[in-house]
Amino acid sequence: MDERGVLYTLSKDETLNTNIFLNVWLRKYKELNIGELKSFFEKLDTYYQDNSVLAGEMNQDTIDQCEYDTIVQDLDYRIKRVELSGFRGIRNNAPPYGLDFCYASEPSNAVIFGNNGTGKSSIYQAIEFLFTEKIGEADLREYKLQDKQRYDLYSNNDNTENNSDKMCRVEAVDATKTYSNGAYTDEGLQRIVKYDLCFFSENDIYNLGKTIWDGKGKGKGKEKDINTIQNTFAKKLGLEAWVNVLASLTQIIEYKPKRKKPVNGEVDERHKFLKEEITILTDRLTKISQTNTSNSQQEVPIKTIIEKFQAIDDNNIRMVDEILKDLTIVELNIDVLESYEVGYNENMIRFLALGLELIVDNPSCPFCEQDNKTTSTIETEVKRRLQKLKEENNKIDAVYKTANRAINMIRGYNNYIADIQTSISNDLSAAADYIELSEYRDLCSKMLSFIDLIHNIFINQKTSDASTLSIKEIYDLSRAIRYELTRIYPSTFSELSKLIQDRNATLAKLATPQPENGKNNEDEDENVIKARIKLYQNELDQKEQELTEATRFFGTMDKVKKDSEDIKKIVDGRIIKWLSNLLEPLQITIENVMNDYLKDDDLEINIQKPVFNEDENIRRDLSIMLKRKAGGQLIDPARHFNTYRYKLFCFAVNMGLLLAYRKQYKINLPIIIDDAFYSSDYVNLVLFQDTIKKIIYLFSKHTPNMTMQMILFTHDLCIFKSVSNALSYQQKDLLLYKLFSVNQGENKGNYVSLGYKLPKPNVLKENEQANRG
Repeated sequence: MDERGVLYTLSKDETLNTNIFLNVWLRKYKELNIGELKSFFEKLDTYYQDNSVLAGEMNQDTIDQCEYDTIVQDLDYRIKRVELSGFRGIRNNAPPYGLDFCYASEPSNAVIFGNNGTGKSSIYQAIEFLFTEKIGEADLREYKLQDKQRYDLYSNNDNTENNSDKMCRVEAVDATKTYSNGAYTDEGLQRIVKYDLCFFSENDIYNLGKTIWDGKGKGKGKEKDINTIQNTFAKKLGLEAWVNVLASLTQIIEYKPKRKKPVNGEVDERHKFLKEEITILTDRLTKISQTNTSNSQQEVPIKTIIEKFQAIDDNNIRMVDEILKDLTIVELNIDVLESYEVGYNENMIRFLALGLELIVDNPSCPFCEQDNKTTSTIETEVKRRLQKLKEENNKIDAVYKTANRAINMIRGYNNYIADIQTSISNDLSAAADYIELSEYRDLCSKMLSFIDLIHNIFINQKTSDASTLSIKEIYDLSRAIRYELTRIYPSTFSELSKLIQDRNATLAKLATPQPENGKNNEDEDENVIKARIKLYQNELDQKEQELTEATRFFGTMDKVKKDSEDIKKIVDGRIIKWLSNLLEPLQITIENVMNDYLKDDDLEINIQKPVFNEDENIRRDLSIMLKRKAGGQLIDPARHFNTYRYKLFCFAVNMGLLLAYRKQYKINLPIIIDDAFYSSDYVNLVLFQDTIKKIIYLFSKHTPNMTMQMILFTHDLCIFKSVSNALSYQQKDLLLYKLFSVNQGENKGNYVSLGYKLPKPNVLKENEQANRG
């Protein structure tokens, strides 16, 4: 069944018969591309607008050109013979090369031994190529694309693009499939049959190795759960179309346009935004209309208003450089201010000057004589101290004057900034009713934001005369103002300077308008206003249209998402139900093959069945894990097993799936194994032999009406012997082949045999002799 067949089946479900999206999706299947979800929803929006057409289509009992496959039961695809020429390692030849898999005219088990390069994989891939129209091994190499042309090229004997000489033919019991001259012929083989289950090679181990065995999928949308064991098994067991529909539904439900807020809030968000924009435009239209009416009666023309606007000298903005320099000087010399008091220095200067006069007038000073110093020595010291005090006093005085000048400049700058604020505010008020001055108003608004920032710095500081401040106040004031100015300088001042220049240039331009075609300014203003009214009205209509379309689009999206969630529940439930019905053969196979090998590790296979209960809102995916008997800890099989045992585990999984498929659909598919196992010791030989015995037993027990056929290719004599012994124990018919070079093939008339038959081992006799020994 293809994906459209799934949709058709779902449309017949009673719980979904009113699901509009399902019916639209089904009937417009070819036109709706899930891969492009934006255009997908846009097309749905178009379809949803015509509800009458939808209602008519929904009442149809059939769908034009909607065909879907059904399983044809009781088919036997056991292989009787394969023929090939010019394929992979097999050269061109007429008649073609081949192998017969019949024993007494009936399809038989076969074990084919051959050294590397004798064509084992070529025969295996030829069968796989015809059954599945692909070669699994190609996926392990550079040929990643799953298209016919690439596989044709890969399968060519000489690796050229000419496929005219390539021929493959597989004859099965109920069908024959041939590839010749680049074309496939299908005589009775059903596309729905899951041929992939027949084959087991390194590629199957590789793909299963990527499987998430605990059932917890990752990712989003179509990629979500793609490698979970549940979806992997569902695809392998014939439910691929259902899984693809489920992935598409997940992708639809999780789709969100590239916006920050969730989809549910987008309509309101867009609606609010557009309404606000429309309100702004409406207000502007009202002002334009009022301006248009008042201009005809206006006594004061716009030119007169513009002439009242005063230009601003941006050079005054640079006064901040001088203020910063003075404040820096104050901060750098603060140590001088902190070390000395002005009054103290003045008193000391007067005292020393008076003492110097006393020394000059009274050479025989009793104090000097008491200190044992000469008058000349004392005079020199006093002069030195007096000079030092005068220098320090001059320095202090200079710092005071610098601080005083800086603070006076700040006070003047504060007044200048306040004047600019007043001027610009007046300009904004005067220009408020003139559309032509909108650009000028924008510039003024930006200027005010910068000017307010600067003005706040000054009005928040104490800027009285420096001579009345203490040293600590001067220092603190300098630091505070300098810090605030430095924080916003120079970016703020350079931007403000540019805005002033732009404002002055705009004023000059507005003050000298140029009449066009001899029309006066009043006529031109009127035409501009009328043109803008039309422009704004068109914009208003456009926004209203966008709002209507957005509301409808997101409304459709919400409906589709809700309908998709309803469909997804049904699909999810059916997949889980089908898997649950098919799980018993799978579980029996894996447990029978693996549990004996896990005893020494104190482990057992833990298979958790999938569960879906819509009423109780319970959903659980299938998982296959290893479980410690002590403690119950779950372990990932891919991480625990060594390479050989992981191959056995993957083989058991594949055989379990094949057995479940045979039992459910009554289709007899063969087992074909390509050199995936090799044995280096006796333990592995016995291990694999026991595995084959268990597989044979389970297939015979659960599908007794279908004779099993196993075909194994190997280069390992141990594996060859172990499989031969296992098959001989259970079944009478067995072919043993030894492959040889193509030039030694035996001509059978219609084909040249690639191998010769070996005698069947007398396993029972060997076993009896071993027991006696």
